[in-house]
Amino acid sequence: MKKKISIIIPVCNEKNNISILVRSLQKEFCSLPFDYTITYIDDGSTDGTLHAIREEAFAHPSIFLLYLSRNCGHKKGLKAGMDASKPEW
Repeated sequence: MKKKISIIIPVCNEKNNISILVRSLQKEFCSLPFDYTITYIDDGSTDGTLHAIREEAFAHPSIFLLYLSRNCGHKKGLKAGMDASKPEW
């Protein structure tokens, strides 16, 4: 059985980079002996990042979203993602 890795990515106003990052991570992980999840933490984005993440999460069951209604900062976003995920690694 493959080990499970959680990738936690806090973002703020990164609409144009969401799908690029998803494709890059999928490409890398297809050759690795791990299962993975990607958890995006939208830290109060105002540019459509939330919508972009929702589209990716709808298309890929390994992608999750946490939404912070206001910008709380990188550290708090990362902690929220770590608290929400249940990785083996």
